[in-house]
Amino acid sequence: MTKLKKLYLFAPLVIILFTCGGGGDGGIEPPSDGGNPISNSGSSNSSTCSPNNITAPNISFSRSLDPLTQALSSNQYPPYDKIIDYEGIIFAGMDDVSNDFVYKVAQTYRELLGGDDGMKSSWTADLINKMDDKSVLQRIIYGEYDDYSGDRAFDERNYPGFDNTHDNNPNVDVIGESKPIDKSGQVNEVIEHILHTITVLGFNYIFPEKYSYTNACSDVYLAMQEAISEGYYDVSSYEDIKNDSEIYGRVIVQEFAYWMIITGWDIKKDLLPNSAPEWTVNNASEMQSLLPLSHALFEETVKDILKNPTSEFLLSLFPRT
Repeated sequence: MTKLKKLYLFAPLVIILFTCGGGGDGGIEPPSDGGNPISNSGSSNSSTCSPNNITAPNISFSRSLDPLTQALSSNQYPPYDKIIDYEGIIFAGMDDVSNDFVYKVAQTYRELLGGDDGMKSSWTADLINKMDDKSVLQRIIYGEYDDYSGDRAFDERNYPGFDNTHDNNPNVDVIGESKPIDKSGQVNEVIEHILHTITVLGFNYIFPEKYSYTNACSDVYLAMQEAISEGYYDVSSYEDIKNDSEIYGRVIVQEFAYWMIITGWDIKKDLLPNSAPEWTVNNASEMQSLLPLSHALFEETVKDILKNPTSEFLLSLFPRT
């Protein structure tokens, strides 16, 4: 959503993206899905693409979700020492993050999975299983990424075990706990970056054709391209990374998926009402009429997997004042 900050490569098969305000990084493992590779031209010829049909997984699962009653653990994923391993995601907080904030981030994720109502479908169970198999990591820091500099900079020298944690646990963005001086953006910081983790990693695992970040025939890419072509999604703020087509392609799709989901849930108007010029579709009704591919993708995937957390729930956890 905001300007890309940094880029690092930790391993040949692990691409690290630092995005969105506080700075984040992501170990992304794209499947070998074939199709047309994404270029930095920002265009695709949909007439050459075949439909990507899906069938719900036939797996046994319990709809109920465990309550968040576990104690924080430590020392498993250095440099993070406040750990909650919950339903497919390892929530990992630095030592200066409050315990309460780590629990609230995990509670937000639990609500997305269905909360007290339980899982929505076998797709939800499949999402959890796939992310659990990959040991997906959601990193949580205090303040912004750049606050960790000098002898606190995130590297192996300052934090022995850092490389192993990040090389073996796919991750996308960090979530930053806001400092007391400004809590107004906390709710967006949390929901945006959790959704990045779920879509870039989880949806990519269970819908490798629909949510491919490397295939210009994937449904998410075609829906994004429709939004760009129709003038509702402006990617000009990412021009500074356009010379790297792989990174650029991933970031603009990642950000599009976030906009699509919060618009489909009708919570954008409460969380980010002034999102122009990047995103100018205001609610689910507008998305259905203006961007039919986005609406169809939301209905076919998001709606059957994730629960709308509602603005009221999110703001009760992360009030703006």
